[in-house]
Amino acid sequence: RPASIPFLLALICASYCTADSGVDNRNHHGIKIVSHPSSNAGEGVKEVSRSEAGTMCSMCSRSGTTLLPNNRPLPGLPGLTCEYLQEYDVGLKPSDSPECIGLLDLFENRCCDLSAFPESYECETTIRSSLFHDSYDPTVRPVQTMNTPHGTMRGVDVWTVITFVTLRSLDIKSSTLEIYVAIDLTWNDPRLRWDFNQTNCAPTVTVRANPSIEETEIWVPSLDLRSRASSAQDLPNSLATVRSDGTVSWMRLGPLNAICSFVGLPRMPFDDLGCRLYFGDNDMNTVVNYKLVDLGNNLTKGFQYYPILNQSYTEYNQIREKTRTDYNLEYSENEFHLDLYFGRANRHYITFSIFPSIIFTMMSFGQFAVDVQSGERLSFSITIVLITVAQSIITADILPVCNEMIWLNFFNLVSMIFTLLGILETLLALWFFTVAGRKQEKEKEVEKDDEELHNLVSNDTGSDPNLEEEDVNSGEGQNDEFTPVTRITNNDDDDMTKQKKTWKDLKIVRTFTQRPKTPEEVVDRIDFLCLIFLPIAYTLFIVIMFAANERWGEDPSWA
Repeated sequence: RPASIPFLLALICASYCTADSGVDNRNHHGIKIVSHPSSNAGEGVKEVSRSEAGTMCSMCSRSGTTLLPNNRPLPGLPGLTCEYLQEYDVGLKPSDSPECIGLLDLFENRCCDLSAFPESYECETTIRSSLFHDSYDPTVRPVQTMNTPHGTMRGVDVWTVITFVTLRSLDIKSSTLEIYVAIDLTWNDPRLRWDFNQTNCAPTVTVRANPSIEETEIWVPSLDLRSRASSAQDLPNSLATVRSDGTVSWMRLGPLNAICSFVGLPRMPFDDLGCRLYFGDNDMNTVVNYKLVDLGNNLTKGFQYYPILNQSYTEYNQIREKTRTDYNLEYSENEFHLDLYFGRANRHYITFSIFPSIIFTMMSFGQFAVDVQSGERLSFSITIVLITVAQSIITADILPVCNEMIWLNFFNLVSMIFTLLGILETLLALWFFTVAGRKQEKEKEVEKDDEELHNLVSNDTGSDPNLEEEDVNSGEGQNDEFTPVTRITNNDDDDMTKQKKTWKDLKIVRTFTQRPKTPEEVVDRIDFLCLIFLPIAYTLFIVIMFAANERWGEDPSWA
């Protein structure tokens, strides 16, 4: 529809003119934007006040030819004609603006009558033969005198845009990050200028650009990643575009492997993992200034995310609102850094690490409800410990080997300690039973020896203690009168028991008020205390760990 055409043109120009948006940003200052008066085709289109902007852009003014009004420059938009494009888009731009130059480069050969001009390949051949001769040296930097806020100085301004495409890998064990990026560099080389005319009739030419001097036709900046595992100079080669005013645009797309000092890692798996990438000139040139292009966000100058590709089913995803760019030194534009943050898919760690640790640790406390002299209790305890150890081995495989204490590592360690406390209590109880049993056996042997000694003494005096005891018992029975026996039913016995039972007879009360008399009572009391206090202590530990996650550990300084 006509109302959507300006929006599509804005997208086309944005993708084509991004590299030049910072080359001469001064042209945009002081230009007033007002709403277009039209209500149909021009709805939503912004118009520049011609009285304030000066000369406006014209599609065919550079070539000096006439406009072909009925041509359709974009086959995908059959309703878009060159006349409409000139009136509602190109004609609203100042003639010296980067947007105007970009639109002319894009639509001039489609909307202007260039029949009197040579073919495009002939034009480019002529221009290349005039530019690249013996006097051009690609090792010489195109240093120019510039007026800056800090005074007049010489240098080369390289307008820089880094586009994040996708994350390829993030390895916390080796502290490396591999991302797929597009590095777009734009600068001006006055040795590559030509006058656009009927002979030099190409607005742009393509040239070979490469960090290697032997393979490049022009001088190129040696921007590289300082904290690198692989150099940005190794990105795949691509051609550069040179315009008639000497502006060079060079974009390379490929993987970039960086060494990171991660922040946020101690809070794993609830961490927002951050990595700072340092960029600078590989030749340590102080005359090359890398200008970060303002793309609408002052916090992320010179950086943007690829708008189409959004990854799914990945462990890490970009946290775009935390992304930052800035220069390393406030007064220097030779080096800059890029801060990237990635959120971890923590559901996997909760499901397969944290939750099993909690379940198995809580299950280990069930051993206190089993008789300590039962062999099943010790087997159950050892089985839980082996499961916890296996879980820790699996978790350790995804954690970095470092001196810092990782949240997940500490959580699993303390969970294992609680499990080991249970089996330690079982072993102590078994040891106590063994010692107490031996003591009882010795006491029985002593009693048996005393009884045998007593029998020997009795035989020596000629009296039989068993007969005397029978006589005494028989005498007592003869003197007693008949006493009737009242039968007590089971119901009456239960009622009497309920009446005698008070709160002091509760097991938890007896645990703290009555002194155990036998080894069985001692062990039973210890088991009961462990069954109450260890689950409570572990639950408090879980609550504290999750509450303290945001403040866990210290991140390394990027300063």
